[in-house]
Amino acid sequence: PPLYSKQGALSAISAAASATPTGQWIWGQSYRHRQIGNTGPLTKEELDEVSGDHPVCIMDDSYHALYANSAALALAGIDKNTPDPHKGWIVRDRAGEPTGFLQERAMDLIHRITMRNIIKRYGEDGVADLVNQNAMRHLSHGVTSLGDAQTMPESADIYRIADQQGKLPICVRQLRGGETFFGVPE
Repeated sequence: PPLYSKQGALSAISAAASATPTGQWIWGQSYRHRQIGNTGPLTKEELDEVSGDHPVCIMDDSYHALYANSAALALAGIDKNTPDPHKGWIVRDRAGEPTGFLQERAMDLIHRITMRNIIKRYGEDGVADLVNQNAMRHLSHGVTSLGDAQTMPESADIYRIADQQGKLPICVRQLRGGETFFGVPE
C-alpha cells in the first residue's frame, strides 16, 4: 500500500526482511521522498539498520532513481572509487562515499541484478504466477492492456515466461530498451 512517511517505508522494509530468508533481496517500488516532507532520500545507513543481511533495492516512484543498502551496493561493485556512469549519478556524501541514492544509469547494475534474482528466486512457474496475479488484478479493474515504457531484457524475459505458460491474460506493449535504463533500444 502507499506509505506516506520515511519511517513507514523503513518499517515495511524491516517487516519484509524479517519474513524473507537470509540473504535474499528485498525489493520495493514507488517510494516518494519528494512528497513526504524534508526527510530526504532513503540512505544506505537507514536501509542497513532495517534490512539485516539482505540486499535492498527500492525504486523511486519516478523510476529514474533507486535507493540501495550497503549489501546491494557491494553486490553491484559500487564504492567510493566507482565513477559515475555516462548519464548516471551516484549520489555521495561529503567524504565521497555513496549514500545509496542512485540516479538514471547509475541504477542499472543493481536493477538488473534484482530482475535476474526474481527469476532465480521464484523459478519460471513462480514468476509466471506472479505476473498472472498482477494481470488478474488489472483485469478486475477493467484494464485489458498496458504499456511498459522501459522493458529491459530481464523484464522482457519475465513477460516471455508468463506468456509461454499461458499466464499473461492481458496485452502488454513493450517499449524494448537496451541493456541499460535509457540505453539504445534493441
